Amino acid sequence: MEWVVMSLLPFVENRGGIPVAIMSGIDPLTAWIISSSLSFLGGFVIYILLGRLEPVLRKSPLSPLFNRVVDRVREKGRRYIERFGGFALFFLVAIPFPGSGAYTGALFAYLFKISLKATVTGLLTGVLVSGLFILTASVSLMALI
Repeated sequence: MEWVVMSLLPFVENRGGIPVAIMSGIDPLTAWIISSSLSFLGGFVIYILLGRLEPVLRKSPLSPLFNRVVDRVREKGRRYIERFGGFALFFLVAIPFPGSGAYTGALFAYLFKISLKATVTGLLTGVLVSGLFILTASVSLMALI
């Protein structure tokens, strides 16, 4: 069941959970569904928590640094978000590279104030597509071994 834990870990997510599950003898479709669901869940929870923590962080002793960094990132990225919106979130999550994924997507959505509906859509579809890439690669490699 270590693949379940891997699916919840930031930066590993379903990119690590699916191959480990398949190597452990779990049905590939089951591995894809469970691992992708857990990856999405982790990203969604982070998105909600970041939104709840922001008021606290803006009033904390670290608020000058926090305010400066968050406001600067939002200002610099605003034109891209206005242009690409939820598609940018989808692509960030869907392309299975290290450092991309549901957790990074949740941070991105929080920083650029992407709506809850667009965040859920972008995270869910991105995680599912990413999972399909990983599933296909894992099954193909296992067939070669």
